Amino acid sequence: MIFSSKHSVGIDVADHSLEAVELVFDKKIPEVVSLARLKLRAGIIERGRVKDAEQFRLAIKELLASAKPNPIKPENVSVSLPDSLIYLHYFQTAARGSTALDEAVNVEIARSIPMVREDLVYTYREIGRQNNLSQILIAAVDRIAVTEWQETWLKCGFSINFFDLEQ
Repeated sequence: MIFSSKHSVGIDVADHSLEAVELVFDKKIPEVVSLARLKLRAGIIERGRVKDAEQFRLAIKELLASAKPNPIKPENVSVSLPDSLIYLHYFQTAARGSTALDEAVNVEIARSIPMVREDLVYTYREIGRQNNLSQILIAAVDRIAVTEWQETWLKCGFSINFFDLEQ
């Protein structure tokens, strides 16, 4: 998880568990202040989607209150999306320049991700070069799922700094 201020709280969400970490940064070196983990009851989250928002809200409250050595009391959180929601795709391309690379990414999304590009929130990054080919990693998530998670966190009383990818 990436953190961006002097004080950060990250929450990792999976179908069967929640984890939280509170960090403070001294000279850009993170120090763990508090940690928590909570096993979730079946049926609260299924395949990365919240099925029982009230039980999720109560679980988050319990998670943060049970943190050791001190409860975590965030206003803003950085959250990892459940890995079951994330499409990752790696490919290589000879495309050069942002326009050509964007076009190559769009072709790969259409070919390899089972959703229409307009229904996705996605990003890509060049992760290396080999034999004059750019190595590209695409990460994509269903736009509706991201919106649902934003709404869920707002109902829990939190602003989201950003969503991170578990993978």
